[in-house]
Amino acid sequence: KIQFGERSGEMTDRVQAVADYLDECGIANEPCGDILYKQWNKLMVNDGLNQAAAAFDLTYGGLCRSAEAQAKMHEAMQEVIRLANLEGVPLPRDNDEQFLRTAMPSMRQDVLAKRPTEVEEFAGVVRARAKKYGMPTPANDFFYARIQEIEAGYCK
Repeated sequence: KIQFGERSGEMTDRVQAVADYLDECGIANEPCGDILYKQWNKLMVNDGLNQAAAAFDLTYGGLCRSAEAQAKMHEAMQEVIRLANLEGVPLPRDNDEQFLRTAMPSMRQDVLAKRPTEVEEFAGVVRARAKKYGMPTPANDFFYARIQEIEAGYCK
């Protein structure tokens, strides 16, 4: 389902036009009044879970059994939460529990298939945006370097 909306949360004519178009095309969609929350929540999940699974070669369930991977995953998620709050988006700290039961995150699927990952969109974005606040991102620095190292090892 495609979720979209205005930054302001307002349900504008533009949002309705997109919804109408997607409906006509038979594409599941959801106009959202809280799109910034949804975007930051998704980034928090991807930034922590996907990167940890890729970097430590684990499924989501495996992340729960590895103290090192779990600690780094939560550290990265907390960095995104703090950054979201600095950006004015009140992201709560407990959004990750429902995602821990999923079999395999997309970034690990990419690593197994030796496809390019979304490390730039996850760790790259968090690192770049946090710099404007002088906020350190040690977990995302780790994931950025580790996943780039993994990708560099792909046989071409």
